Amino acid sequence: MAAETKYLQFTDDCKADIETIRKRNSVLERKVDDLTRNVNDLLSRTSKYEKDNKAEIERMQTKNANLGSEIKQCEKDNKAEIERMQRKIANLENEIKNLKRKIAALDIKSANSRGMELSATCLTSQLILSEPKDIISPMEMEYQEGSNSSDELAAGMIILIFLISFLIGMQISTFT
Repeated sequence: MAAETKYLQFTDDCKADIETIRKRNSVLERKVDDLTRNVNDLLSRTSKYEKDNKAEIERMQTKNANLGSEIKQCEKDNKAEIERMQRKIANLENEIKNLKRKIAALDIKSANSRGMELSATCLTSQLILSEPKDIISPMEMEYQEGSNSSDELAAGMIILIFLISFLIGMQISTFT
């Protein structure tokens, strides 16, 4: 009897488990049915949308194809312009390089001329600061000794003419 009770208990437990599984399956079946209805609804809406907007979809596809061909044509048209611009840029870069070389050459010439000016200034300063006998050769000094009196006479005449013209100018300005 104990085995029979255990067997009955086991069958009752199995029946309860089967009932629980049926309930769960029925809930799952309802969910599957709901999902199936939703999918069918979405499919019908999608097909209806495709039917309703078929002309619009075809128009958009045609427009996309046309835009693709227009893009290719623009690329083809602009290719020559791009190449021309690239050549122009290359020419300008070469011109810039040449101008930089010329500027560098002018800077060198300018530095050389500044050096020459500095050298000339130094020589002039040396000539001014040095005494005449340092500058004039001995042969020229002999010549100068003989012509000193004529040089002094010429300098005196120039000073005299300057003074006379100054006095005449003063007299004329007092009369007017």
